[in-house]
Amino acid sequence: MKELAFPVQIRAIERLTLSTNGNPRFRLALDDMLSWADMAQTSSDYAFNYEIGNPGYRVGDWVYVTYSRAGRLTNIRKAEAPVYVQKKDN
Repeated sequence: MKELAFPVQIRAIERLTLSTNGNPRFRLALDDMLSWADMAQTSSDYAFNYEIGNPGYRVGDWVYVTYSRAGRLTNIRKAEAPVYVQKKDN
């Protein structure tokens, strides 16, 4: 498994069909707002899938993601927005 060393923003969430065990699956559009973007599918039957679209993870949230060797998301954790996109208080 490989975790990205930089935060990415969830740009879109698409709900897919349920896994064979009846658990939710999603396809996420991820973007670092500079030069990297990806469409990734969550792995089946992982607990973090229940947090997507609920108060856990929504469109616009900044996260770190972990990919499996097959290229699917196996973990998501919250991240702070990087300095180049943080709003300045005036």
